[in-house]
Amino acid sequence: MKHALSLTLVLFLLVPGFSQSPKKYLKTNQYPEALVAFLKNIEQKPNKKGPRKALGAKYALIMDSIEVRQGRLASLGATFDGDTTVICVSKLLQNYQTLKSAHGLITALDISELPIKKKETVAVNLADPSPKIAAATQLLQKRKEEAAEMHYQQALNHKTKEGIHRQRAAAREFTQAQYFAAAYKDASTLYEEARKAGTIKVLVLPYQNRSGRTDLGSIGGQFAARLASKIQRDNRITEFVDLSTEDDIRSLLTRGGSEYGAFTGSTAASIKEELKLDRVLYGTVNQILVPKAEVVVSDVLSHTGKVKVGTKKVFDKEKNKEKTVDVFEDRTANYKIYTYTYKLTLNGNTSFLDQDVAQENPFSETHVFTTERTVKVSGNDEVYKMVTKKPSSPPSDGARVNELMNKEVHRVYLNLLQEITHAEYPLIKKPNQITSN
Repeated sequence: MKHALSLTLVLFLLVPGFSQSPKKYLKTNQYPEALVAFLKNIEQKPNKKGPRKALGAKYALIMDSIEVRQGRLASLGATFDGDTTVICVSKLLQNYQTLKSAHGLITALDISELPIKKKETVAVNLADPSPKIAAATQLLQKRKEEAAEMHYQQALNHKTKEGIHRQRAAAREFTQAQYFAAAYKDASTLYEEARKAGTIKVLVLPYQNRSGRTDLGSIGGQFAARLASKIQRDNRITEFVDLSTEDDIRSLLTRGGSEYGAFTGSTAASIKEELKLDRVLYGTVNQILVPKAEVVVSDVLSHTGKVKVGTKKVFDKEKNKEKTVDVFEDRTANYKIYTYTYKLTLNGNTSFLDQDVAQENPFSETHVFTTERTVKVSGNDEVYKMVTKKPSSPPSDGARVNELMNKEVHRVYLNLLQEITHAEYPLIKKPNQITSN
């Protein structure tokens, strides 16, 4: 069965508000919406010929295109072939509902024909689509039930297989079944069973700060708190991760030593065993290196600018009198540019204790801040002011460490997300999340 679309149409499931101009709808091949938009223009200016001529010029194209596209959607929806079929029938129904609005406007405006050219008209004969709406509604319900059954069977197939990723795939398929048909069979109960079987218990411990920089606050605690917060905000992870943090096991954390989280591998292993955890995540901040700024001096540069050197009298022909004007001459200033590069490097390890085997992942992140200042060598002071650069101060060490911590936190988070979603059984898109060009 297919989860992805291969249609050539853009399928929107929400009925539009007809807020765009007819031309914009035509550009995106939304012909029923374009028809309604043209009719709305006529409704707003019932006594003007312009809106009627505009629709008349496009009416045949619109109706022919609607017939072709509705026929294709009906054909694609005639036989169940996965989620694509549901989307096709949904679009088929939406188009008929839009045409129902168009039919109502045509009736209210009493339009039987539209002008094309001088003495030439086109007949307007849009039939009431109510019977087709009823048929498409029934078909959509049937296709949704078939889609629900398809996902339900796929879920059962995954659930009978061994492996935590299979259970997660089963849970997602049970969710998809209920999306198409609420409370479908026992999908809700089986989803919870599969979700629990696919869930791991993870504890995020404070990192140990071995850098000696206690002036920057609880770096290790901040690492853990930010990572836990990022994980907890992503329901793709929390669906299958039972996360514990420092606050959840505070009574055990006193074994770790200082408030900065002096946890070792043996400490993590003992906590993992006592709390029956699947994984413990911990780490160390080993170094915060702040070397002296690197300075690079440019060659002597020159700048030429206009400088006022005096005044002179000139005759103003318009006012028929003399006036005083400033006199400018070119002057030059010679200068050098000093470029200062400030670096701060954060070195550490992020460790995963999983299946009683600790995996250490060293990390090293560097923050680079560059600024410039100019130094006059010779020449005119006023011209030198035109190119003067004053150096900016680098961000504080705390601000730079925070930025680098966020990079490592994001890396760990992405690794966990990749593991949970698993490439072989990816997250399933719901039909209203799928479009095709």
